[in-house]
Amino acid sequence: LNVTVHTVTGALKSFFTELPDPLLPYNMQKSLADAVGITVEKEMLASLQDFVKKLPLVNYEVFKFIITHFYRVCQHSATNKMSEENLSICFWPTLIKPNFSDNTTIMGKMVSRTPIRPFIIHCPRIFHGRD
Repeated sequence: LNVTVHTVTGALKSFFTELPDPLLPYNMQKSLADAVGITVEKEMLASLQDFVKKLPLVNYEVFKFIITHFYRVCQHSATNKMSEENLSICFWPTLIKPNFSDNTTIMGKMVSRTPIRPFIIHCPRIFHGRD
């Protein structure tokens, strides 16, 4: 196939945008916002691990796959300029599909913390049980 990384990324974002429900379900977004708002790293990680364990199985497996891929992409950030922060900024609205009119305070917390970033940074610990 002769496609660019931007084309693949656009297709991936379109796929998640077209889903009727976000990958990280609306009914779990408050607990996600609370978890990423924790300032003590050890407590935040425990809360994020609890969060992913409560995801529906399909959502968990897809989220784990996506975050693991993002983690690998970030290993090459010196060349591709895609840090954990950049990937999180690009993808969190697609994976969460925020409804700013209904959840202003929840979304405000997440916007300021780029909620996907800690999952990417701590992917081995959160999803693969290693440091």
